[in-house]
Amino acid sequence: MSFPRKSGEDEVAHILRVLGCEPKLVPRSNEKTPDIIAHAGSSTAIIEVKDKFDRAEIAEVRKRDLDQTGRHERGFAIRPSNRLSGIAKSGVKQIRAQASEETHFRILWFNLRTSAADAERLLLRNTIYGISEIMGRDDPYVRPCYFFHDSVFYSLRNDLDGVVSAVFDGSSASIKFHLNPLSPRLDTLLSSDFLTCFQGATENPIEEEVLGSYILPSDVDRHSPSSEAAFAREKILHGPPANI
Repeated sequence: MSFPRKSGEDEVAHILRVLGCEPKLVPRSNEKTPDIIAHAGSSTAIIEVKDKFDRAEIAEVRKRDLDQTGRHERGFAIRPSNRLSGIAKSGVKQIRAQASEETHFRILWFNLRTSAADAERLLLRNTIYGISEIMGRDDPYVRPCYFFHDSVFYSLRNDLDGVVSAVFDGSSASIKFHLNPLSPRLDTLLSSDFLTCFQGATENPIEEEVLGSYILPSDVDRHSPSSEAAFAREKILHGPPANI
């Protein structure tokens, strides 16, 4: 899904209006508050916006390479990021200041404005879902396993219903709504007017599981490598996906 580009929180509010929501910017104050409260039909979402830019040294190297050779290459390790996890936990603190009712959905919105935004989206997915790749003995395909590692959605399962990633390309932005299947408000969110606004631009691990992905059971201790290894061995030997 693509939309004309604006800037900052106003840009997110504009996208939400195009989607059919009614966003309201929260006035800035010295207190911890979220950025936007969005209404859609009978549902309300509290949204904290985070902008992700290239670090200064990366931007300088990229500019130098483009000036000198007309091209720039950058290696990228796609694995859970402590830095993104910290940003997410900080954002949830802002959301908690306003989320006093159970009917409020709690959403983080990441504007990915880096020179490797598509890779940043993969990095964000790995961080919020704790994804690892698993191959079964009788399965020729490598399949993602959600929540294999400790993750933002697992750690903040009671406080965070989803993350929206917006990847910017020139004058447009493509968005994706990544759902937290561990949220106690998941069923309400799935049937909400707010989610309908995203018109299928969503990622739901439960649906991915039906298509062949894995989900590590929620009662497995993510901080115990032996538990993760036991699960991985079971999948390698037997193959069928596990349920939450």
